[in-house]
Amino acid sequence: MKGKSEKKKPLNPRQKKLADTYLQTGSVKYSAEAAGYSKKNSESLGSRTLKKPHVQAYVQSQAEKLAEKVGITQERVLKEYVKLAFFDPRKLYDESGALLKAHDLDDDTAAAITGMEKEELHEGYGEERRQIGYTTKVKFSDKRQALDSIAKMMGWNAPEKKEVTGKDGAPLYPELDLSDLTDEELRVMAKLKRKLNAEHL
Repeated sequence: MKGKSEKKKPLNPRQKKLADTYLQTGSVKYSAEAAGYSKKNSESLGSRTLKKPHVQAYVQSQAEKLAEKVGITQERVLKEYVKLAFFDPRKLYDESGALLKAHDLDDDTAAAITGMEKEELHEGYGEERRQIGYTTKVKFSDKRQALDSIAKMMGWNAPEKKEVTGKDGAPLYPELDLSDLTDEELRVMAKLKRKLNAEHL
């Protein structure tokens, strides 16, 4: 009973400021300082405050409301991770081997790119210096990190779990509804699961 009453305890103004700022920035230190905690111990004090049951309950509640408002679901996040994890760099080029322009990339390929930098190429010196072309550098998302995130969401990293069940014995990771995934996405998921299982043998 005490645990439930603790979670319903109202936040004081400083705790609310800390929690709201943390939801916006994800930085414990910055949030604590913005809420008025001592700069000398802001990170430790902020971390300790965020671990309080009623503060955790507030942060979780606000995060869930925000996710619902902007349409973020586990299935949507999972699909985005799949795009990053199975990105094929060959889709960046046309049949002649030339790099496609950004607006010509398909959605899945574009989603895996974090940045494109164009650098001019020159030859000659002084007044004779002239541009002869340019080169484009393409930066990709971290493939391994995306694979690890998929494995975590699907509950395939069982040895690393610190909890077996959630509240009142409920599953720690809710079962995902994969009914909206395409046949190709389901085949990719099955292939990934077999690969990870083989690595853990």
